[in-house]
Parts: sequence; C-alpha cells; structure tokens
Amino acid sequence: MPPQTLTPSKLRQQFPEFFGTMAYHYMNGPLHPSGHTICGRTVTKVAEILGSDWEGSHQGIKNYGAFKGEIVQVIQAKVQQQLLDSGEAFQYTEPDKREISRSGDECGVALMDQWYLDYGETFWKNTTLEFVENSEAFNIYVQETRNGLRGVLNWLDQWACTRTYGLGYKVPWDSQFLVESLSDSTQYMAYYTVAHKLTDIYGQAPGTLKIPNHLTFFIYIYLAIFLLEYWPNAIRENGHLLLNDQKCPNPPATSWLWTDEAARKYGEDATQITLADAGDGVNNTNFNEQVADATILRLHALREWCEEQVKANPKPNPSPSAGLTLFDKTFANYMNAALYDFTSTRDFYRESFIEVGLTMRHRLVLQYLEWQALLLAVIAPPGRSSEVLGRRGTIHNATFPVPRANDPALTVQGEYIRSTTSRITSALAAYEKKAKRKSLDFDPKKPSALNIHTASTFPAWQDDSIDILHECFDGDNQLIDNDSLTRQVLALSEATKAMPFVQTLKKRFLSGEQPDSNFERKLVFDEVLSRGQALSVLKSATGLVRIDIIEGVLWRYQGSQP
Repeated sequence: MPPQTLTPSKLRQQFPEFFGTMAYHYMNGPLHPSGHTICGRTVTKVAEILGSDWEGSHQGIKNYGAFKGEIVQVIQAKVQQQLLDSGEAFQYTEPDKREISRSGDECGVALMDQWYLDYGETFWKNTTLEFVENSEAFNIYVQETRNGLRGVLNWLDQWACTRTYGLGYKVPWDSQFLVESLSDSTQYMAYYTVAHKLTDIYGQAPGTLKIPNHLTFFIYIYLAIFLLEYWPNAIRENGHLLLNDQKCPNPPATSWLWTDEAARKYGEDATQITLADAGDGVNNTNFNEQVADATILRLHALREWCEEQVKANPKPNPSPSAGLTLFDKTFANYMNAALYDFTSTRDFYRESFIEVGLTMRHRLVLQYLEWQALLLAVIAPPGRSSEVLGRRGTIHNATFPVPRANDPALTVQGEYIRSTTSRITSALAAYEKKAKRKSLDFDPKKPSALNIHTASTFPAWQDDSIDILHECFDGDNQLIDNDSLTRQVLALSEATKAMPFVQTLKKRFLSGEQPDSNFERKLVFDEVLSRGQALSVLKSATGLVRIDIIEGVLWRYQGSQP
C-alpha cells in the first residue's frame, strides 16, 4: 500500500507502538498535523515543512526499538553508525540545495582524504576561552563580540584546510595537497605575529563575518606562539558599510559615495553628523542621504534660532534662580542629564512659553545654545554654529561645563506634564475623529472644559505590578531578574496595561529616580500642584477653555501610564 494512501487509523492498527515516538506525533502525508502532503521528492515542499517538524525530530523522545528513551537528536549519529555496521546503509552525501562555485560551476560532494587543523583540542580550547572571558586582560569593547567568540570556540573543532587542485601553496608535509583557499586566507593571520617587521597590525578593522574564522584563529595563533606578555590586548570589530541601506559593492562602483564627495554635496558639518548617526559598532554602518538632507535643515534652523535669541538680548545679565517657573526648572534640570533628548527638551520648553505668550528665560536659552555648540563640536569639528554666540577664540579650546546633579523628582515631574498634555490632545483628537462618523455629544467647534481627577490610591493591577517589580529588585535597588519580572507581569489579568506601566517605571529607575518612593506608593512630586502650575500651558496646548483638578480616591483613568 503506498504511504500516501495510509490513513491514521490504519497506521495506528498496524504500528501502534510507533505513535508517541516523537514529542509531536507527526508523519508525512495525511498524518502531518499541519496538513502537509508530500508525493515524491519535492525539495521545496520538504524544506517548507522542515521547520514545523524540527522540534519533534530533534527534541522528541524515541520510545520504540533500539535506543528507546533517548533524545532523537542525540541518537542520530548512533543510528547512522548502527546502519553502516549492519550493512543496511552506506554513506551518501549531497548538497541540500544547488551550490554554485566562485568560478560559476555547479558543486557536488565527494568523500575523500582531508587534512584538518585541530582547533578543538581541549587544552588550547580552554586556554583560549579563558583568555576571551578575561575582560581585564583582553578588551573587546562590546559584549556581542565576546559572545560571538565564545560561541565559535565552543563549536569549532576540526577545520578542513586542504584541496587537491586549484590555486594555493602545497602542504609542506604532504605535497599532493594544496592549502585550501579559505584556510589560506585565514592562516595568514599567523603572519601577524611578525607583522611589526613588515607592516602595522594596529588599526586593522575586522568585520563581523570574521569572528567565525579570522579573529578566532588570530587569537589561537597568538596564544600558541607567544608568551603571555605578548598576547593581544584588544580587538574591535565593525559591521558592513551601507549606503542608503544598501551594501556597497566591491570593488568600488558608481554607487559609492566618497567622503570628499559627500562633504561637497552636504557640507562638512552635515556629513560628519550623518557619519556619527550611521554608527561605528558591530552593527552595519549605514550612511543615509535622507538623514544628511534633514541634518542640513536642522543645522540651518538651529543657526537661525540662535541668531534670533542672541539679537534679542546680546548682553544678558545673570538672572537669579528666584522666580523660576516650573518649566524653567525642568528645562535646566533636563540640560544636566539630556543627550539624546537635548533638542526635544528645548522644543518642549519653547512651545510651553509660546502657548501662553510668555518669554523664555534668556540665561537658560544661552546656556542651551552654548552646550549644544560644544556637543556639536565633538562630532562636527568645524562647529560653525558656535560663531553666532560671539565667544572669543575657538570652541575647540573651550572646556565642557560641569553640570549640576540631575534632580530625579524634577525629571519625573517634567515627564508627567508632557505625558498629561499628550494624553489630553490624543483623547481630543480621537473624539473629533469619532464625531465625524457618529453622532456624539461632543462638538469640537464649541468651547470645551475638562475635569482631571487625581487619585489617592493606585488601581489593583498597578499595585500588583509594583509588588512584582519590588520583588525583582535587590537591596541596592538594582534589577536582578528581568526574566522573572516579565513572566510575572504577563501572568496578570491586566497584562496589556501592566507591561507598559512596568517598562515606564524601569526606565525612570534607570534614569536615576529612586525606586523606594514608588515601592512605598508615594509620588516624588505634588501631583495637584504640578497640574496647577501647568494649567495655562495645558489649556493653550489643548484649546480647552477651562480645566478643573478634582482630588478624590476614585481612579477614573484606565490607561497604562503611571
């Protein structure tokens, strides 16, 4: 009976002991749980279902015949050897898909003698692993590189290194073989041991793809040949160079963008800022021309605004801290800590005062401009934005200011006001959208008022979330078990609201806010007072004619923000 015509019931009658062999009771044809049917050797179909069968065929437990009770993945080699020893099978190898060589020929597979480099030898493997794990003696800069080297060292064993024909040097001890081309390109790392006599090894930039061969062999060879004092001090890998998310061809082609060409096209400042945005870590470095265009506009807008502010008050007198508004204080506090949010912080401060028709405190504005110029000068040395400030000398001789310690309470207070404004405007926009489609008791064209209720207690799901978060922090208020935290939060009935709530609290703790006040269910600022001080901005930003703050115990808002 052809396998395709066997029904599940017939198979269970004839081979009852087979079912349950794998963790997932699967068979090809009608028995497959996903409904796959294979008639003949259809490679694409086989590849399609391999993924769904992988767990059962690798992690399942065999409960029939030889090796009963063992994990399938472990016994595969044993079963293969058993079949070979009994003469029921012979070794046969072929590519699992079509392979084309660099010369354009279709590749086949042949079983033949081969020389191997024994990188898996226990002593040298352990020595190299120990060296890679020693962060004090061997600087790798990023954890991803260390993880990659550790992974390679744990699987690297015998490395085939010879071929019978083609280009390459003859193996010194067996002239019938040539050094295989890839091994030839990796064994040259041995020459780095005498590279100081020939060229400079330092400053070489190894790519990410070289971890499984070049970099690993480099470390092995150095440790094998030299004494400890001559072992490498550091390596730093980099990703591929991309232009507009596309890998640059090799050799250079018309799609390349050279540095001098980019400087002429976008200017030196915008080019260097875009290069900084592209990154220089283990991930691919992507020079995006859209970012370069946007940077030109941002720099131009910054310079114009800078000129306006300097002209408005060219010689400002130092103003005392007395009389500072809440927005003045939060802006000054943000400047002490902000880097990624430096510009957005300025924007919120500026918009807050524009909304109510007031003037920003000039001392803080000039402080922002000076600090922004210093930050830009690090990335874009020409630093032309600093010329507007009229300072004597060059900005490259200027020193960075020593900012005051960041006040976590002010940071949270500022974020609270920004998020409150955002939530109100989002809710109004949603009502306006619904009003266009349905008849609602809301007319966006008419004057509107808003009641804001403040609660003295947390809702139950937030209480539970804070308790879970507290359990996952140690005595020094450091997160000790993020996996457990995630599992427990996802198990809550209100997990969809609890997870973003917990993530927001974690972010605040990492930014310097002490978790204790949250664990004790206390706010680090006066919620009612903060909203009262921000009422004029809230009304102007939202277009509401009146906002009333009502203290109470009922929690009316059901969102995820703390």
